[in-house]
Amino acid sequence: MAKFNQEKNAKKLSKAIHSAKNFLVLLHDNPDPDCIASGLILARISQAYNKDVTVAYGGHLGRSENITLVQSMKSRICHLNKINFDEFDLIALVDSQPKTGNNSLPENRFADIVIDHHPFFGQKATVITDIREDGGCTTVMAYNYLKALNIEVDKNLATAIIYAILTETQDLGRETTDKDLAAYLELFPNADLPLLSRIKHPKRPHTYFKDLKNAINNMYTEGAVVFSHLGKVNVTDIVPEICDLILEMEGIEWAMCTGHTNERIAISVRTNNPDANLGELLKRLVGNKGKAGGHGMMAGGFIHLDEFSDLSYDNLVHDLSMGFLQETIKERDRK
Repeated sequence: MAKFNQEKNAKKLSKAIHSAKNFLVLLHDNPDPDCIASGLILARISQAYNKDVTVAYGGHLGRSENITLVQSMKSRICHLNKINFDEFDLIALVDSQPKTGNNSLPENRFADIVIDHHPFFGQKATVITDIREDGGCTTVMAYNYLKALNIEVDKNLATAIIYAILTETQDLGRETTDKDLAAYLELFPNADLPLLSRIKHPKRPHTYFKDLKNAINNMYTEGAVVFSHLGKVNVTDIVPEICDLILEMEGIEWAMCTGHTNERIAISVRTNNPDANLGELLKRLVGNKGKAGGHGMMAGGFIHLDEFSDLSYDNLVHDLSMGFLQETIKERDRK
């Protein structure tokens, strides 16, 4: 594989944005801070060139921190139901890839720009395909385009980037690269710390505590493995949020959480084992029943429910938990 050339790709990105009449930055569905901040960075590049840009997402913004993050930024971030894809002649996809099942890119449209730190899924973009597992957070990959183009970062954007790095790496303690750390140290002096605190510590809706209660009541542990099903949830991004929290339990090394809406089961898996490959593990568990992906120590996926009865729904949740337990036993035995 050819060595990545930041300067060359930055020039291609600049040329593509300059040539576009209407630029769409597409976030993945139910976007997390890494995805949101990546989109904001591309929007900042477009704005520096006085070009029209829209940042849009599918699914929901359910996590209180993410809602506060988006509300605190001054860029145009909207839901996909407010846009028409036909109006855009340039589309960038960040923190996701075409055909992965976790974004709302239409079947009849290609991504012109893809910036992502997940494993390559198989489809390239038409202009720039920047997919690097060693690139750090997707936010950091996008930030280095900003640097290469000599575009300044204001306090709000610096704060969003800092928050994205902290959440993606669990305060620089999970899968942190040298690139992540360098970006953090560069931007932290320019961040709005009171704003960062408001984003990290928002007021939470009553449903958060209901879901947390369900997670605790439905928790099952086997040695260093914990599994919990939250039952029905309003928004699926509560599932990874609680999975992160459960992994903090003393003596726990592996965690899986599930929750369902009317349409699908959401699945989140976490570990503090740096040698794990949870992305591949979850793909094996989900198989052809849905979609899954992720990194070494964190992964997520879903299974559509339109083909399953209530009875088989319970079986699905049971099979996922038992499959996860069996996979973690295999990981333990490899040591």
